Order: sequence, then C-alpha cells, then structure tokens
Amino acid sequence: MPYLCAHFREKTTPDGEQVYFAVSADGLSWEALNGGRPVLEASLGEKGCRDIEVVRLSAGGFAVITTDLAIARRAEKGPIDWKYINSHGSKCLRIWKSPDLISFGEERLVHMGRDDFGCLWAPEAVFDRSSGRYMLHWGSTVGEDGFSHMSIYCSYTSDFESFAPPELFFEKDNEILDSHITYAGDSYFLFYKNSSDPAMNMLSVTDRLRGGRRVPVESFTELMSELDAPGAYEGPTT
Repeated sequence: MPYLCAHFREKTTPDGEQVYFAVSADGLSWEALNGGRPVLEASLGEKGCRDIEVVRLSAGGFAVITTDLAIARRAEKGPIDWKYINSHGSKCLRIWKSPDLISFGEERLVHMGRDDFGCLWAPEAVFDRSSGRYMLHWGSTVGEDGFSHMSIYCSYTSDFESFAPPELFFEKDNEILDSHITYAGDSYFLFYKNSSDPAMNMLSVTDRLRGGRRVPVESFTELMSELDAPGAYEGPTT
C-alpha cells in the first residue's frame, strides 16, 4: 500500500476529531486502518485533532502534527461562533513522534512562542534545503491587529522538539489560510486559500523558500476560476 492518508472526521461527537489512518494502492480507493477507529487520540488541551500533517524526518521516523481544536466539544457548551474561535481558538499545536507510524511517543502540546496568537490552524512542514531545517507553517490571527485577518506564520526546527521564535511568513491585504508547500524541480510551490479578491485556492512558485520572489501561476488561477463555486474549496494538498 503506497499511500497513507491521515485525517479527522467531521462529526458531531469528539471521537471524530482525532487521528485516523487510511491506506490506498491507487490514491482513489481507500481502506480504513485500526478497524475505522482513531489511531491516535488527544488527551491534552482541548483534546481535539484537526488538520493532520505527517512529516517524514530526514534522520528517520515521523512527526504527526495537528491543531488543538475540538469543535464538537465546544458545541456541547453552546452554538459555535467561528469569529470568536478565530481569536480564542486553539493556542498550541499537538505533536507525536514515531519511528514507524505504528508505535508513538508521548503526546505533546507545543506553544509556538507568541501569546497573542488567536489560533494556530492547518499546520504543515516543508524541508528548507538552504538551511537544512524544517519550516513549520500555519495560519494565525494575532492580537496586535485586533485579530482582523489570518496570515501564514512559520517557525524553524531541526527535530520537532525545539522551535525557533515564530515569524510572519506570508500575508496579503485580505485573509489567507491553509498554506501547503511542496518542492519539485528546484522550486517551491506555495498553495493557499484566498478568502476574497478572488475567493479561491491560489498558487505561486519561487526558487527560495524564504526571501525569494513569489511568482503567481496564472494557469492555476484560471483553472480554479472554472470550478463551480471556487470559494467553497480549501485545504489544498499535493
């Protein structure tokens, strides 16, 4: 089975917001592992796992990263107010490390070094070839601008044990979220979701992860604009 999908389930009960695994031979037909039960369950913080990322480590083994957000548990206390959650949502990221994705180390909640993050959502990581470290990136609102819009922040790590102070990675005049970066052909491809002007997934390319000029891929924008309700899609991946 060459493909693994790590995911949560959008359910109305807390067991949905945990870490599930599925495997596929072709990327189209999927088989749930562990009898369809969670492979990992949160026990710290809000006790929710959303936006799950699995990182293969250059030194061997893996890191499993999730948000610490539990919508189902919040719904048990009253109606969901996403605007409030944008500024008072999950304040940490959750990390497990594993040698083989079968056995897992201790669950950790990681504070990313800034107290005024309103939330830390959609964490992903990419290996920065210029520095030899991983760049962890995610979407956050911040208190310094009144939690007015979400931008992409980042922190560098060599081992997913210690992290450099967070930095602003990418922002626009409008809100952006759900960054996904992949490396191919000596270039870094940055996918993200534009909340407006236009509201759709976008793509830019650069030869350097930090400090390089990002060039929009117009053909991708044209492709997205042809979709029915292009603003309805988010969380791009490759």
